[in-house]
Amino acid sequence: MTHLSSRTTALLTTGTLVLLAGFAAAAEVADVKRGGAARASASASGRSQGAATAGDAYAVTRTSGEWVEVQFDHRKAWLRRSDLTVRAGAVKRVTAQSGLRVRAGAGANHRSLGTLPTGALIADRGGNAVWRKISFGGKTGWVGARFLRVVSEGSTSAGLVGAIEGRAAEGGGGGGGTSAVAAATTAPVNGGSSSSSSSARADLPAAGTGIAYQGGRRIGSIDLVRIDGKPVARSTADAYERMRQAARRDGVRLRVVSGFRTQAEQEVLYRRYRQGRGNLAAKPGFSNHQNGKALDLNTRDSGVLRWLNRNASRFGFRRTVPSEPWHWEVR
Repeated sequence: MTHLSSRTTALLTTGTLVLLAGFAAAAEVADVKRGGAARASASASGRSQGAATAGDAYAVTRTSGEWVEVQFDHRKAWLRRSDLTVRAGAVKRVTAQSGLRVRAGAGANHRSLGTLPTGALIADRGGNAVWRKISFGGKTGWVGARFLRVVSEGSTSAGLVGAIEGRAAEGGGGGGGTSAVAAATTAPVNGGSSSSSSSARADLPAAGTGIAYQGGRRIGSIDLVRIDGKPVARSTADAYERMRQAARRDGVRLRVVSGFRTQAEQEVLYRRYRQGRGNLAAKPGFSNHQNGKALDLNTRDSGVLRWLNRNASRFGFRRTVPSEPWHWEVR
């Protein structure tokens, strides 16, 4: 976990500091970019534990140099960092006392792929209130949702440091990795419920509600869901999911780097920009990240920008900031 320096802490507003008080250690997910052997030790000569498949997502348990240890199946295994994208993400812990059976499909009638031990960490890849999709030893598996407990949904102090220090998020910029203050989006707004599961897509985890701004004015609250560990407005998420599925069919993997932002997040980014120590950032209340229309995407990854330039308009997205190829807005 990255710790905030005294210099960095001094840059935060009092409101932002309050939000930091509840931060836990970052939970990380390893997305497999290309398949490779899973090893019993952090070495190419380590005993093979099977093979990871491109598109898998595993919970990270520790790292060592160029190797990352993950919960691979019922065992832990090491994967090459160069084959992965490591990010903050939705991680859950197995609570079933006798271990948790992994099924080939979303139902107890599907064949068993194996068992996860009690306490194992998994990267939650979506699903519904009863069954959750996971990666299990190079395969896609399903586990019962009631035997899982949330460890983290991607909020990390490292993300906040990245925003304050003005570093471009992976594949993005303008303070793209600013979901660290996302705790502000989970509080009820105007007496509303803290859960928006009734309005969110069944296969996307709810992320509460957020206070939206447009043109410098507060315009009310919006329902949020979580994609790639980032809060995203539900209406935008629906359009994005359709676009992501189309890209996947073409062999391109889209990923959200930054979604909805709170007023506190935008204030930090804008102050850094005005001090000449950060990327371009809109004045607080004027960013379309604050009304849920804007997403920063992973355009540094191979083929992503080319695909978006050719196809994003079919799903209602367009690039609106010429200097920021990662910034796309739904219209």
